[in-house]
Amino acid sequence: MVNYRKHMRALYRGDVSWMPSNFQPSTANSIYSGMNYSGTQIAFILCGFVVQQATFLLICGALYGLVSYPQLIVWILQYSRPTIGVTTATLAVQMSLSAFVFSQRKINPTDKDRPLAIDNRKFYHATFYFLFFFNVMVGLLTTLLRVLLGGFLGGMSQARIDRNVFMQGFENWDFGFKSYLDMLRIEVAHNHPILLVFCQRLLNAAKRRHHMREIKSRRDHNPELRPLLTDVEFSFNSKDARFKKRLKLKWFVLYTIVRNPTVVGTRKHVIGRMEESERDHV
Repeated sequence: MVNYRKHMRALYRGDVSWMPSNFQPSTANSIYSGMNYSGTQIAFILCGFVVQQATFLLICGALYGLVSYPQLIVWILQYSRPTIGVTTATLAVQMSLSAFVFSQRKINPTDKDRPLAIDNRKFYHATFYFLFFFNVMVGLLTTLLRVLLGGFLGGMSQARIDRNVFMQGFENWDFGFKSYLDMLRIEVAHNHPILLVFCQRLLNAAKRRHHMREIKSRRDHNPELRPLLTDVEFSFNSKDARFKKRLKLKWFVLYTIVRNPTVVGTRKHVIGRMEESERDHV
């Protein structure tokens, strides 16, 4: 619901920067995907529950195996302890060199971080060449970690239809996410606050015109009620005129503030608030 409210508010403002750049469906496809949203959401929730339970079962099984057979942990540590020690020490040395040897000093002492400029370049290139094959092995371990984390996060996010699980450029392959976006577009197109207010204004104007026609017809057919109905007609017209005048003045004020933001501080209620805050501080 958090993403839904955030995305709806963004679409109300006309902000589509969070949408995939290649997401430009036709009207027919949007309506079709919007119809499929409810069923797709339920299916994703069910599949996500199954995937999550299977993932937790595998994790619990692995932990149970390690606890039940402690000699397996000893065997793993016995053969991997030197590798883990050398890898950790080498990575710590690389990080220390990057922080204190290869980075230039801050230009200003108040800067948050150092400039992105390499110092001691010859030593940097020598270290880069010397640790090349070591970094290849670290990259292989990182690749395995990336696959495991990607599968785990993808399984945990299976029920989240409001999130895209594919990389940038392949967002349109996630049909669940597409149905979510099309549902948002349809809802915004039919429930936009400005559209609702505009339609309500039209309905109110139509109702007023209908009432005026009824008053005129009754006045023509009932001469004895003509003075009373004339007063009612005058009150309708005067109220409508005052309302239009008030809206026009508010629009002029808004237009003036948008074009000249500095005049906000000269408005009466703003000055009153400032005086109240000054009195409170005193």
